Amino acid sequence: MRDGGAVRDGGVRDGGAVRDGAIRDGAIGRDVGPGHFAGEGALSRSQLDNLRGLGDRGLADRGIGDRGIRPYSINTLENRGSTIRNNFYHGGWYGGRGWYGNHFGPWWPGAWGGGFGLGVGVGMLAGWGGMGWGTGIGYAPLCSWGGYSQAPVVYNYGSTICYQDDGVYVSGERVASAPEYAQQAATLANQGNADVKIAADDQWRPLGVFALARQEETTPSTFLSLAIDEAGILRGTYYDAVSDTQQNITGKVDKKTQRAAWTIGDKKTPIYETGLSNLTQQQTTVLVHRDAGASGGTGKVEQMLLVRVPDEGKEPTGKDGAAAATKPPRPTIGGPAPAPAEETLSVPRADGGDGN
Repeated sequence: MRDGGAVRDGGVRDGGAVRDGAIRDGAIGRDVGPGHFAGEGALSRSQLDNLRGLGDRGLADRGIGDRGIRPYSINTLENRGSTIRNNFYHGGWYGGRGWYGNHFGPWWPGAWGGGFGLGVGVGMLAGWGGMGWGTGIGYAPLCSWGGYSQAPVVYNYGSTICYQDDGVYVSGERVASAPEYAQQAATLANQGNADVKIAADDQWRPLGVFALARQEETTPSTFLSLAIDEAGILRGTYYDAVSDTQQNITGKVDKKTQRAAWTIGDKKTPIYETGLSNLTQQQTTVLVHRDAGASGGTGKVEQMLLVRVPDEGKEPTGKDGAAAATKPPRPTIGGPAPAPAEETLSVPRADGGDGN
């Protein structure tokens, strides 16, 4: 059986189910016409439908794929997210009061939008802290505010989007070579680079704070925050807990395909990509392009996980907008959390469209 019947990676795949108010794998969508990836490579109407959960699932149903890109069932993703969050809060890199304010303060112009009761002139750091660090926003508010289709395009790497030989396939149809697909992501990310002018009164929505984990990692030490403006520009901060250093994140979301791509610091690679609706979930997969397609790139890619790590204590902010700061303690570098959690189906409630 397919989409709702097959058991894979220890969990049941879902072809359009809604759980805890959140849109899941294979979200049901509507026909809104053809779209395109940034750069070369057109997506047909049927391909967009498949990304929204309609039609043939393509290569993934036949178990075909390479470059280490694997399909994740809903249960497997939930289990991985629950384990990583539990380890983060209990013996991992979370340092308690002040941790979010120390590492993820917005560095770009603008203010959090009126949807959060905040207007122009309100400090963004105070706004983010006041909403609860890492909480993020649901797809429905983003869709109406940013002008995106009401039908989310879910990027399920290894399922609806697969690598085979030298090609990238969407619902079984080849859309680009691996280097071409990487170059598309590079082109999109560059459209939101640090040189893009941002108005002082620009309005932003927070997408949240995430742990960035390799496939088998249970206590990741790298984290990132992301925010988006109405034009789809992405800004954020990347934090490496081992070196205790931060770098700026820049990128963009394509309005038609909802593909999001960003880079870290002043480097052109690696390029990170996922779907906009993926960034409203509790946990999701993300592709990391290790080289771009131009200038002899090979399309080398790695699949990683983004796991939302919201501030459970709702870290307070001071009158100047800065969180009450204390230097967070650090776990043993390179070692696991003292008591890693067993994977379980008991997971935090997913976002229901009113802010994760």
